[in-house]
Amino acid sequence: MDEPRSFYSIDKPAHRLGQYRAWEIGGEPGSLDDLPLDLVWISVAAEFAPAAHRVLPHGEPSIGILRKRDLSGGITDIRLVLCGPSRRSLWYRPDPREELIAVRLKPEWSAEIFDICPSETQCIGENILDVPRRVARACEASMTAAEYVQAHQLAEILLTDLLRVTQKFVARCMPERKAIALIRQTEGRMKTRQLADFLDISERHLRRRFADLLGCSPKSYARQLRLSSTVIAAENCDQPQWAQLACAAGFTDQAHMINEYKSLLGLTPLEIQKERRALTAFCNS
Repeated sequence: MDEPRSFYSIDKPAHRLGQYRAWEIGGEPGSLDDLPLDLVWISVAAEFAPAAHRVLPHGEPSIGILRKRDLSGGITDIRLVLCGPSRRSLWYRPDPREELIAVRLKPEWSAEIFDICPSETQCIGENILDVPRRVARACEASMTAAEYVQAHQLAEILLTDLLRVTQKFVARCMPERKAIALIRQTEGRMKTRQLADFLDISERHLRRRFADLLGCSPKSYARQLRLSSTVIAAENCDQPQWAQLACAAGFTDQAHMINEYKSLLGLTPLEIQKERRALTAFCNS
């Protein structure tokens, strides 16, 4: 089996929150033609009374393996699942000793390569769905290994399985795919008009094609990414400089950022920051 370790460094997670860890993967930084896979992430719930985790609104689906352990550490249940996307925040409430090992897909490629179209696959009540047959067939090695390997080893095997799928397809380059990639690379700071001018198409055409693929407008996807960038930036700050964070994320001002938090999450930036710091403190204790 090929080792995918060169695509991410286990010792250097890009993001950590409570029981959750994420590692970036990809080809040449900044390239629109790099891997259609975005992140490897792992969530390992506590043995007793695990903390719930607020999942931010997002447009990126993830393919994962959900498994559970008994009190002696033996694996009792294994399931291949699809996580997200969702236009609103959801709560992930794991069972005790539940593990979720996943690879996040870049949404512009997930429909053609994995039969997972973000516009048709939206989580509403919970963040766990069934996967398409193409994905299930590709992940047979991962499902077998899930019976005995550790979480990080399983993440590597799952990534290898999905990389093999990507190698079999020559994906077509379309304007809406480039638009999604550009919005993600700029963390939502690129406007629809700028995208349309850059791609030499009309705004109306871009919005229609974008919605067909992602299930939302370029503006809505940009809102999700700007929100996520500020939430993550504030997590490790005792006293975040909110005005600076708002400016860095591309909000008009701090009031604009606060309104977006309330609209998408129902809470203020300070309330979200306290919630997420409390989750980390709970899991570390």
